[in-house]
Amino acid sequence: MKEINYEDFKPGFVSKNMPLILFLIFLVLKLTKQIDWSWWWVTSPIWIIFLIALVLIVSSLVVSFVIKFLKKDGNNNQNTN
Repeated sequence: MKEINYEDFKPGFVSKNMPLILFLIFLVLKLTKQIDWSWWWVTSPIWIIFLIALVLIVSSLVVSFVIKFLKKDGNNNQNTN
């Protein structure tokens, strides 16, 4: 009898595979003509993840540049006094 590996059943397992699971469900429904959605919506679980990642990366870059600018500006104000 095979030993059960409980590491495969962690709560994070579902959350990190959810876009793939949703995409496969939508794909099967689209191909069996159960839904007549646009292909954009069928593939949305995949591209929305990339869009969220892009927004997070861009926003973190903007915040880091603002912080760097404020630190540089603060150092210039201290040197002039």
